[in-house]
Amino acid sequence: MKLLKQFDGFLFLFHILVFLLGASALLSTSEITFKSQILFFSIGLLLYFSLCFIDYGVFKKNPASVFLYLVSILLLISVLKFGENIRGAVRWFNLGAFSFQPSEFVKVTEIIVLASVLQPLNSRYLSVKKVVLSLILTLVLVFLINKQPDLGGALVVFGIWVFMILYGGIKPKYIIAFMLIFSALSYPIWTVLHSYQKDRIISFINPYSDPLGSGYNVIQSVIAVGSGETFGRGFGRGTQSHLRFLPEYKTDFIFAAYAEEWGFIGSVLIISLYFAILYRILTISKWVQNDFGGLILAGAFSLLFIQGIVNIGMNLGILPVTGITLPLVSYGGSSLIATSLLLGIVQSIAIRRRL
Repeated sequence: MKLLKQFDGFLFLFHILVFLLGASALLSTSEITFKSQILFFSIGLLLYFSLCFIDYGVFKKNPASVFLYLVSILLLISVLKFGENIRGAVRWFNLGAFSFQPSEFVKVTEIIVLASVLQPLNSRYLSVKKVVLSLILTLVLVFLINKQPDLGGALVVFGIWVFMILYGGIKPKYIIAFMLIFSALSYPIWTVLHSYQKDRIISFINPYSDPLGSGYNVIQSVIAVGSGETFGRGFGRGTQSHLRFLPEYKTDFIFAAYAEEWGFIGSVLIISLYFAILYRILTISKWVQNDFGGLILAGAFSLLFIQGIVNIGMNLGILPVTGITLPLVSYGGSSLIATSLLLGIVQSIAIRRRL
């Protein structure tokens, strides 16, 4: 009962509200999709509450984190060999009734593994050994995810590492060195990108250079967002999604579909709720009295922040299209359940924040 009193009701409430707003966009276009999303969310909630009442410290032990990492590697290799090829990408296991995307769960595993590697934070800065080890572990995941190919997912995984080592503390000279190395490698990285990935970057700079090809998605998304104006067209009246002008309106561009129906006011509301979740995570991190919990919170914050900013940014045409889903909003069981698992761990930390 003592632990229940420390349950973070605000975190849970914001979690539910974001999901419901996103679900409204799915219900507007497809009742079947909406029902599937409700089922996935119910499974996610069951796992959420299961993790709430499990001491997150169980993941701190090396055998647990090593096991999770090895399972992640096995899943990523297996999906390359046995996964379903959809439009040239092999990211999913076809399980009949639904598809399973390992990379969504790997992001959660990465956070746990890096937190285990980087803790304890004994000094102001992380040791070189910890930084290098964590980087190697991350780059293996980045390589396997990019092989699918899934550049967006690979960038999220790498971004989580960046946030977590910044939280742990890294000397400024290493940050400068990293920026110089990244700048030097920018052209070689460009040369190994797939043609469709290059097209997405070019279309971001000038979508009208190929309005019926690589720039089509961005143009239609911006039209959808703009047509919502202040108060939106209303539930079920989004022409861009209902008439199928807006591509991937259930997943990558669901924010545009939502914005068209609920307008600027509705968009501000859902973005505010996202920031409310992030704020609660930061608030919980101030209460936590152990490094492992603090590092997991830093990872959770980074995942939600990166995916939220990038997805909404590409829907508004201010960031390149990367195929990154909007957590709790985009259709998909893997993303929704993985996000619920992560928030369940965050809630476990909140409940035990004084321990």
